[in-house]
Amino acid sequence: MNKLSEIAVSTIFHYQMLSNVNFILVGLSGGADSLALTHFLWEFSQENKVALAAAHINHGLRGRESDEDEEFVQQWCAQRRIPLYRKKVDLHTEAAKRGIGLEECGREIRYAYFQRLLPKQGGRIATAHTLSDSVETFFLHLTQGAGTRGLSGIPPVRGNIIRPLIEVSREQVEAYCREKGLSYRTDASNFSREYTRNQIRLDIIPKLKEINPSLERILLRTMKTAAEDEGYLSSQAVQALGRAQCEEGYRVSLLKGLAIPILSRAVRLLAEQEGAKRLETSHIQQMCALLQQEKGGISLPGSVTFHLQNGYFYRVYTNEGQEPWEIPLLPPRSVCENGKTIQILHISKKEYDNRQKFNKKLFNNALDYATITGSILLRNRRPGDWFCQAGRGVTKSLKKLLNEEKIPQQKRGQLCLAAKGSQVLWLEGFGVAQACAVTDSTESVLLIIPEECGE
Repeated sequence: MNKLSEIAVSTIFHYQMLSNVNFILVGLSGGADSLALTHFLWEFSQENKVALAAAHINHGLRGRESDEDEEFVQQWCAQRRIPLYRKKVDLHTEAAKRGIGLEECGREIRYAYFQRLLPKQGGRIATAHTLSDSVETFFLHLTQGAGTRGLSGIPPVRGNIIRPLIEVSREQVEAYCREKGLSYRTDASNFSREYTRNQIRLDIIPKLKEINPSLERILLRTMKTAAEDEGYLSSQAVQALGRAQCEEGYRVSLLKGLAIPILSRAVRLLAEQEGAKRLETSHIQQMCALLQQEKGGISLPGSVTFHLQNGYFYRVYTNEGQEPWEIPLLPPRSVCENGKTIQILHISKKEYDNRQKFNKKLFNNALDYATITGSILLRNRRPGDWFCQAGRGVTKSLKKLLNEEKIPQQKRGQLCLAAKGSQVLWLEGFGVAQACAVTDSTESVLLIIPEECGE
């Protein structure tokens, strides 16, 4: 067994990359790294009875050369009867459309395409990142002031993505290709010093190897140590978030006392879970500082906003960022677009009176059927909504009512209501409007009951 195969097999088993896996999709560009990986997995899959397929994306960045890469990959896979999936994109147009750089856009497109090709269960995506790539990433992050997360290099496993060559050097990849008689495509842009990563690869790492020829193996140990430290601290952060989480959001009292290494990871995890993108160290520091205050807020990249108020830290869902939805108010049951199920029952006043003896909550969800005219919709809130709650006799804007009742921002966007135009006839958790309330003269009743409040 040659060196690359020996290391790759050891990596696969050490990180349990292919446990209970019946299908591997390998990203194949046609370069040395991806060709070596695909060839290795082709032999490995035959010995271990695992289905293998390859996927190639033509980004169209180098004109005819990009098309030749695709043709090369197609012929190479056909000779070995490896199923090949192909996709062609105009990366410049896509990047401009998404407002991001070419590299980030290409990565998004690749992984989204790979994920769509996987079966529902048992599949893995294999990418050809090597130890040399990981070392380059280490130095790239080092120049940006990264912590242990950034200095951990490229992870061997991330979800269903595996990297069997992550402990294999580029020299070992090239030796494998020579030994197996594999020709491969070379991207001329890899030698352009216009890109920072290329400067690190072509200038900085060779100089450091003059000092220590074993640089990559030494840094592999360093990155593993950083990854272990990061894994432990992140697990502590997850546990801390779990303890602090409550219905209103997160208890500030349980977060602000955390050690900074735990707190910083907890707030980053929380922000990323909520959809924040391209977080920088300054964003994490601002979130940590906010937790030391009694109130305030912060907006993060990705249109994610957090507020701190009344001892709770929570995500704010604004009307502007919330997709409006509405469905007809129709019996016997409606499933709202926020996932809630609402029972809608039309019953006699006598039956209502009998039910209320056993379930007092029905009072807040009962409307006089005779007062309901025109089109009534179940929906989420809108600017301009107003509500005159039964028993209070005071008309208020919905926004003012929710402010007065100190309903957390993250809950407001999840509330269901029944409305005619801007008039709210029923509001989840508050009850019905005065104009629709059941009285002694009511003959029949319409019940609107959230599933969790059912009988």
